[in-house]
Amino acid sequence: MDSIEGQDTEWEKIQKMNDADYLMRTVLPVLYQGMRIVDLERPSAPLEYLSLYLLKHQDMVKLPPKAFSAQGDEGNEEKSKQQ
Repeated sequence: MDSIEGQDTEWEKIQKMNDADYLMRTVLPVLYQGMRIVDLERPSAPLEYLSLYLLKHQDMVKLPPKAFSAQGDEGNEEKSKQQ
């Protein structure tokens, strides 16, 4: 599923979305459900409860695999060597 000239991969399309559309696609569906559960259950540590809920249910958001470029990988290797 590499990018063909003039065509973006699904990952590239998501990266080019405006802020509201990106959040609606990636974060808000599971966040809204988590907030609803927090409201219903009223836990003593709501932020901790919500964070654990989000981690437990992160697979609800289906994202396409990120396409790696050779240039991007080389830059990461050099950073690792310098550290």
